[in-house]
Amino acid sequence: MGEKGRKLDRRAVSGDYMGDWIDDLDEQESGKSADERRRQDIRLHDERIVCAKAPEFWKALLESLRADCVKLQSRHPDRLNRQAQVVQERDNHFVLEGKLLPIRSVALDLNVGGHFIRSVKNVRDEFNRGAQPTTEQINIRVEPPTSLVLESQDGEFRTIQDFARYLFGFVLDLPD
Repeated sequence: MGEKGRKLDRRAVSGDYMGDWIDDLDEQESGKSADERRRQDIRLHDERIVCAKAPEFWKALLESLRADCVKLQSRHPDRLNRQAQVVQERDNHFVLEGKLLPIRSVALDLNVGGHFIRSVKNVRDEFNRGAQPTTEQINIRVEPPTSLVLESQDGEFRTIQDFARYLFGFVLDLPD
């Protein structure tokens, strides 16, 4: 008989066989739901950690940058190429800039809810002219159990000192 004339096997349409694919579908959906719940729990955990730790990280970063500026100035009082300052400071924003022309600066904005720091790097001359600023998003992620890690296009920063060195590296045009 041809395809159209084929008789159906009664067992194929009975409840004995129908339940298998339905059970499989239910198991797949249940497994997906559990995975989705687990991922959602991790996202919520990470969000709580970032919201709790990012402001204290930001404050410690700012204190570290200020202390480094003072230390550089005291060690190199006659070398403007080794001096920088924190300027334009306000909530969740500041600018770190060098003192030697052309002035290199990096403006940072903390976005706690978005889990990132917006960075705008700029170089300008004595007439306040500069090249097109470079904008970058530096992502903040949680490394279990509760450590913050910053991820930029130039690498990962696990400590405030590493990130400060990275910022001063740009502002003071330091070799890598």
